[in-house]
Parts: sequence; structure tokens; C-alpha cells
Amino acid sequence: MTKKMYPKIEYMVVALVLFAVLLLIIPFSRGNTMLAYYISKWNEVYNKVEYMFSVMNAHVDDDMLKSLKKAKTTKEKEQLLLAIVKPYLRINTENVPSKFYRPKFKNGDKISNDDRYYFDEFYFTKNRIIIGIKNIKTSEQNDPFF
Repeated sequence: MTKKMYPKIEYMVVALVLFAVLLLIIPFSRGNTMLAYYISKWNEVYNKVEYMFSVMNAHVDDDMLKSLKKAKTTKEKEQLLLAIVKPYLRINTENVPSKFYRPKFKNGDKISNDDRYYFDEFYFTKNRIIIGIKNIKTSEQNDPFF
């Protein structure tokens, strides 16, 4: 080989090594970036919901709690809770998601009708977040009521 060929081969080897390293790094960094994005979005939503519920707890009076306890059916309880949280979550009950909306878990599994995370009705908030309200029957002290 001539001396002119060696630099071209060296450049090509370096370029191939850099390309291979980029191919290895990009999928991991993209996946990590997406995971970090989802985690930050979830933390943002969770903090907003936690704040809203702390504000609601400060404004809930005994009459509201008594009316929730007096409600006989689960549907009545859900409607009372919807009336309580509607101004705080800015729920729009006129514009609801399509009946064809089928929620899924993050892993893609469908939520069955008898699952704890199944909701009969969904509502849009002002910024188009979908909310479901459900009465959870549980005997555990720390489980959520709705």
C-alpha cells in the first residue's frame, strides 16, 4: 500500500468506531431521556393534584362530609364528590371523552371492568386532562376513599 492510503484507512476506521459508539449510545440516552420526561411529568401532575386536595381539605366542611356519609348508593357518593371537586379540578361535565375511550396501563394491558382502576365515567378538566371518579370500597385505613 502506498503512503496515501494509510490516512484514508485511519480516517475510515475512526469514523466507523465513532459511528458504532453513537449507535450504542443513542438508544440508551433516548430511552433515559423519555423515562426522565415521563417521571418529571408525573411528578408535576402529582404535585398539582396533591396541592388541589390539600386546598379542598382546607375548605371541606362537616356538612359536605355528612352528605357523603348519608348517600346510600355508590353513584350518589360519586356525584356528590364530583360536585365537591368540580371547581377545584375545573372539571367540565358537558364535554366528556368519547364512550370509545378505553384506558390502558402503561405496559399496554387493558383495564377490565372488574378492576380496581376501572371507571364508569370520565371527565375532562380545563386543560384536557382526563379524570375518573370512583368510590373505592376498602377496609384499609390508608387506602383512598375515592
